[in-house]
Amino acid sequence: MKTHKTSGTQEITADDFVLTQFSATTKMLYVGQVEEKVAFIYKMKVMWRSGESLQFAFSDRDNMSEIEREDIVVKDP
Repeated sequence: MKTHKTSGTQEITADDFVLTQFSATTKMLYVGQVEEKVAFIYKMKVMWRSGESLQFAFSDRDNMSEIEREDIVVKDP
């Protein structure tokens, strides 16, 4: 199974949007907005797919996730 990895050279800061995966064993990717970086952990709000469409939105609930740098695929330009 192919996993997505970045070179780790992109600087990621608060308010950046990133493409992330929650584990190396899944092919599912998510869009998230970084809220805070603490050491090697990024606290972010993750957007969820709206039904069967290709549209993504933030949940009405405060869904915060902690993501390690190695699970960030790419920073949105």
